[in-house]
Amino acid sequence: MINRTEKEIMQNWINDEITLSIFCITYNLEKYIGEALDSMLMQETNFLLI
Repeated sequence: MINRTEKEIMQNWINDEITLSIFCITYNLEKYIGEALDSMLMQETNFLLI
């Protein structure tokens, strides 16, 4: 589970400049997708979420 609040995560998005893009392509790995998304949201840099 995410250890930070939505507000804490969005504070890192204040700057409009994207410094990191993350692509997560999966096939038949639905039991791990939640953990993968949580891991992405824990990053403390600006990133593009598609």
